[in-house]
Formats: sequence, structure tokens, C-alpha cells
Amino acid sequence: MKAFHILLFLVTSAIGFAQENCANGVDDDADGLIDLNDDDCNCQLGGSQSLIPNPSFEDSLCCPSAHSQLFCADTWIQASKTTSDYYHTCGITSFTNSTVTLNPPPQPLPDGDAYVGFWNGTTTNSKYKEYVGACLNSTMVANTDYEIDIQISGNGMSGPITLTFYGTSDCNNLPFGGNNISFGCPTNGPGWVELASVTVDPDAASTWLNPSITITPTQDINAMVIGPECSDALGENYYYLDNLNLRSKTIAADITTDTIYDASNFLCKADIELIAVIDTTGNYQWYSEGIAIVGATDANYVVPIGEDGNYQYTLN
Repeated sequence: MKAFHILLFLVTSAIGFAQENCANGVDDDADGLIDLNDDDCNCQLGGSQSLIPNPSFEDSLCCPSAHSQLFCADTWIQASKTTSDYYHTCGITSFTNSTVTLNPPPQPLPDGDAYVGFWNGTTTNSKYKEYVGACLNSTMVANTDYEIDIQISGNGMSGPITLTFYGTSDCNNLPFGGNNISFGCPTNGPGWVELASVTVDPDAASTWLNPSITITPTQDINAMVIGPECSDALGENYYYLDNLNLRSKTIAADITTDTIYDASNFLCKADIELIAVIDTTGNYQWYSEGIAIVGATDANYVVPIGEDGNYQYTLN
């Protein structure tokens, strides 16, 4: 029997239960929908499963007492010489210095008590840009679709921004830019690529925005930096970030198990073995057409001959 490796979605965590049990193949709440097909089983990625560690900045090493203290946020790295800011309700909650006082972000906060802030240009230095960075919990695999959900807000003087995600294969490339506060974005130096971007206007919304961005890296990525686009931005532009969840996207596989494959396609006849691409310890559950397959709780699943369909798995 041949092993048929398929990129499948690592959905996980916090499945919201009403009366529907989302992993037993039964329509528990009698609404005609079973398991993942039921809106009650709206799978959300919990913070601990994000490829970005400490995605809501809640794990803190200290309470921030002034700006430029990203080191208080566990696992986060001050990515640039220019210093982004860490906020927590146990300490400071907005930016103040001898010349500038900024409004705090909209309330309530998206997730917990912490968030970060960064500048994109100043009135005196259009190349001044601040970034936050982190080594990922696991590698983003080249040519694989990922999705990042973020929450971003302004302070009444922010204006539009093209929020940009940069990646590198080597965590040792953090921080970037040496001691140059006018270095600009990561791709002005070696080892970095732009992964994706999204343009938003937080001030126009006067609330936390929640864009979702697809990222398909062309190389393996082990560290990510988040912040402004590369173009100059003259003016006092300041933004808040929170709740950065990065995960594999759903890639459902339509499998025909009773087809004879030619030599270029394994030269085999089903059974076909589905193998979870994320090889880690946890609780697996396989689904066919969104319905849990009873007893299919291993990292792999052998599809019986004739049971064509759309297969997925969850891991939590």
C-alpha cells in the first residue's frame, strides 16, 4: 500500500460546543448538520496553537514602565534598531514622551491585557520604521498556504498603512539593520523576503480592524517580522497590534479511492493512506465530508476502497 501524503488543514482547539458534539459523526442537536458542517463547530485557532509564539503578547517577563520595552513580551524580539513599544494593563498603556502623547487604543482590547505599538515614519525622518519579530513555533513550508489573522488599530493620527509581513529562513537574521535607525524595512538587507501585505485605515474605522491575509511562502520560513511597508512615510504615524494568529489554511483533498493510477501517479490501486502533514503529539480526528469518522484518531487514515470524498483532520 502506498502512502499518499496530502497537505491538510491543521484546525484545532476551542471548538465551540452548543449541544453538538463535533467529533462523533452524529447530529446531536438535530439541526440536520453533523460535526464540522454544523455552525456550532466553528473551529477557531487558539493562541497556543499559532505558529507565532505568544500571539497576543500576554506572556510577559515584566510590566512595561516606559516605551521601547518590547523585551518585556516573552519570545518577541525587537526586530529593528528602531524600538517598538510593549503595553500591558499592569504598566503603561499608551505612548508618552516629552513631545508626544498618543491616545490609547480602542476598548475593549481584542484579547487579554497586552498589545504592542509601532511608528511608521516621523515628521523628521521618513525612513524611521519600527518592527516586531519572532522565531516561529514551527517552519512555514515553502509553497504551502497559510493564513494570518491580526487585529490593528490607530490612535486618531495614524492614517492608512500597508501592514507588511516579512520572512527569513534563519532566526539569526533577527534583529536586522544593525544600528541604523534609518535602515527601513527588512528587505533592504539580505536574507529577508516580503511574504504578504494588507492596506488598512484604522482611524477611519475608529475600532480594532481584523484583516485576514493569505501567505504562501516560496521558501521555508522560520522567523517573521511585522510592521510597515518599505516606502517612506513622512508624518507621525502610529499603530497598535494584537492577537496575531498564524496557521495552515484548509486544503481539502478530493480522493478517489477506486482509481488505478498510472506510473506517474504511484502505480497503485487504493487503499490510500492519508498522512497528517503536521507530525506532532496530540489528539487527531479524521473527517469525511465534514463528518467525524468514528475511531479515526491516529496521525494517518486508510481510506477504504470506494469511499471517495473530501477528507480533513483536526489536531488539538
